[in-house]
Amino acid sequence: MAGRYQFRPILVSDSRDQEDYDSESVSLNVYRCVCKQVSLIVDLDIKQLPLRKTDGARVIDTSKRTAKFHTEEGRTIHIRRPDGYEVRVLQNCRHCHLPVFYRPSPTSHLYFLIKDSVTVDSACQ
Repeated sequence: MAGRYQFRPILVSDSRDQEDYDSESVSLNVYRCVCKQVSLIVDLDIKQLPLRKTDGARVIDTSKRTAKFHTEEGRTIHIRRPDGYEVRVLQNCRHCHLPVFYRPSPTSHLYFLIKDSVTVDSACQ
């Protein structure tokens, strides 16, 4: 026997008054993986993020920036450097599983955006 389902709309609103928002609202930038899935939403253009000299990765410090990552944790790799080893915990695209970011540890607030791993979402420009 098939069950009956009733779908009711749910109204969701922000609890803050309009006056609580800054007059200069922050715009969000959407970036997509090469497979066209959304991978990153951040409050700053990635060209303005600090650049890591070692590999050209952009640095996103989540203690200072507002960012949403649409990735899943991948494998941990070790890269040999002249002064020792660097540990990278890869963050992969949820759709195509290609690496998009890496972190020094699973609990780090630093994300390193792999060079050329995302493109600007032209629909949000």
